[in-house]
Amino acid sequence: MVNGWREVIVVLNELARSMGQPDFYPFSLAKPAVAKLQFVQIVVSDAREALRLRDSEAAEVARTRPH
Repeated sequence: MVNGWREVIVVLNELARSMGQPDFYPFSLAKPAVAKLQFVQIVVSDAREALRLRDSEAAEVARTRPH
């Protein structure tokens, strides 16, 4: 996710410079900040997957119950 953001910013900044404009995003993310963002992304992704698994298991139990 962060790598994708960096790629977009590089392209946007190069485009702005080619037109004589200042950078769109003139900041550089520090390594500790990137590490924290990646950690948060992993935690959120894992939680989302856990919810998805829980919901699919609950749906399977509901399908196998006699009505």
